[in-house]
Amino acid sequence: MEAIGRVKMGSAKRKLLRRGALLLGILLLLCAVVGILASKQNGRSAYEQITKGMTRQRILALLGPPSEKSDVSIPIMGSVPPPPGFDCDISDLQALFTARPSNWVSMDCTLVVFFDEDGKVVGKAYLPSSEEERWYVRLIRMVFPK
Repeated sequence: MEAIGRVKMGSAKRKLLRRGALLLGILLLLCAVVGILASKQNGRSAYEQITKGMTRQRILALLGPPSEKSDVSIPIMGSVPPPPGFDCDISDLQALFTARPSNWVSMDCTLVVFFDEDGKVVGKAYLPSSEEERWYVRLIRMVFPK
């Protein structure tokens, strides 16, 4: 009889552990969704806070370290039509040719900031994510960078 009582108690503990694990999984999924939605709002607002003449240190304080991705195409010369939502603030094209771009890739967009040789902003570009690069692809790339 004692063994039967232990089996039943073990079964109850397993059910409780399963429910706890399920609840934890749902909570983690909810946190991920909230994080994704929050990042969608931050990309555009961060872009709008960047102004010409800002120092690289101030940009790093605003956006954090730049992403490793460096193969970003910016449609500024008209050869490629810009995607919907694209924005670019580069008034001095001459400065652009000597500027050093840095990229920040988030869940909803890529921000490109151009710095002159003194480390000051001379231009910026906002590239929304393409339809081919869905949120889960970006999430996987952020969690497992190359």
